[in-house]
Amino acid sequence: MTCKEKIIIDIEDNTRQYYLDEVTCFEKPFVVLLNDYKNKYGQYFLLLCKILRVYMYGNNDVSDDVKQCLRLFIRDILGLTPIERQEELDIISALIQEMEKGNIVISAGNLYALPYSEIHYHVDNWPHLFIYKGYNYDTKMFRILDNIHMHTTKYKDLRYSDFFLSEDTVRKLYEEHGRVYDREFGFVVFNKNEYFGVKSDRQIVLTILRQLCMPKTGFKYRQIVKLISLNEALINGSIDNRQLKDLAKKILNINKYKTVMLNELSINMMENGYDTIYINRIKELADLLYAEWSDYVTVSVSKIKRKRFDSPEAVTESIEKMEDEIVSITKGYIDFLEKDEGTDRENKKISNEIIFVEEGKIIFSITDGKTHNFWFEDKAPKYPLLKNCNDDKIFAKARILFNQESEENLYQAGIYVKSAEDKVYYMAIDNDRNCILDTIGENNRKEEFNNTNEYLIKMNLEADCLKVQFISDASTKELKMMIERLAPVEVGLMVKTWGNGGFLEVDFKESQAIISNK
Repeated sequence: MTCKEKIIIDIEDNTRQYYLDEVTCFEKPFVVLLNDYKNKYGQYFLLLCKILRVYMYGNNDVSDDVKQCLRLFIRDILGLTPIERQEELDIISALIQEMEKGNIVISAGNLYALPYSEIHYHVDNWPHLFIYKGYNYDTKMFRILDNIHMHTTKYKDLRYSDFFLSEDTVRKLYEEHGRVYDREFGFVVFNKNEYFGVKSDRQIVLTILRQLCMPKTGFKYRQIVKLISLNEALINGSIDNRQLKDLAKKILNINKYKTVMLNELSINMMENGYDTIYINRIKELADLLYAEWSDYVTVSVSKIKRKRFDSPEAVTESIEKMEDEIVSITKGYIDFLEKDEGTDRENKKISNEIIFVEEGKIIFSITDGKTHNFWFEDKAPKYPLLKNCNDDKIFAKARILFNQESEENLYQAGIYVKSAEDKVYYMAIDNDRNCILDTIGENNRKEEFNNTNEYLIKMNLEADCLKVQFISDASTKELKMMIERLAPVEVGLMVKTWGNGGFLEVDFKESQAIISNK
């Protein structure tokens, strides 16, 4: 929060980008918000969400059961209690009160009442979740994080950005949603509880993947269940052909959910250093299964139309084998994670006792009296965030806090990108509080910046173009350069020193590197 005239809460879209029929507008706001609470929390939520929307375990065939499972995961595993207010509210006062406390709010609206919604405004009802992150007391305008304002009719622009809504528009969105739909997700905030930050990333992933590998007692493919329901509805005359077409499209979207699930799984494997043979196989299976399941659903819908859908429980042998292979690979990955569970990086010393990880921070503490330079010879301590990445688009960020008691007189701290054995690019803040954008061992770029102790660095790498933002409380500076990508990319945190060998401590908070494929 800033001055009296405004509330502005620092949150942005740091998620991997998926299309609307892959990650819905009722899922993405939670991914964005959970990632903001703790790096990767949103991605873990998304992985579990897609597992539950692709497979059925026991009786979770009802949408409410899936939602409840996700609520419990957020509360008991991630340590964030969702506070949902489903009663009718004075929405303007309620939003302002929560944001004055520093709370980001997710609130549902009906795009029927949104003037710039090209598709739905005064045409049809369409529920949508908005992220509220600010308010201006003078202009009476709310600041939201969303992407409807960037949409063409093709929904091409995926990444959320800031936009503004008047009080009148916010009120109408809320009222129109309540007129047509129930108040679920009408107003949601999160409070940290006693479980927040208790479980390590590895423990959270294991919790999710054990769900995927549950015994197949009561297990069903969600596509099959939906096809059976579709067949029964057509026989009973409760739907017509137009409705059948719309429902068939939703069943086909389940195949896209599986692709998202496997993409998130393969990225997590890569981040944890799992065998690339299995990672590549998961990617292959994602493409193969999408094609085979799409063919299966299309043929089944055709049979339903002709009233010849006679073997609803059967899938092709090829699909069954590939589905079993996913479970087998996942079980191997679970074994890999369980072996290291006792030596998780959380609260452990790593990298020759220079780097510590504790309470969501990555701390570089240099106390050995030596310099740790990296220009011709690499002696700089590093903490990788992403390894062996061939994807075209990568986003990374880190908030850097310098310990004021540090004694080292020459140093830099920031984010590195390694694109080959001898090609390393470095975005950093130095001891004189300059912005640094180096090609290590080749050239140095330095620009003056604000003198403070805390900075935020954001990096976007798209193909060969590297763009960097250096952000302080007072200003922002943007730099960019073209790089050579000669091998899979590694992204991480690095500190280098070349001065008097004195004590230096640098804290990295909110550190992340993610793949953004679209």
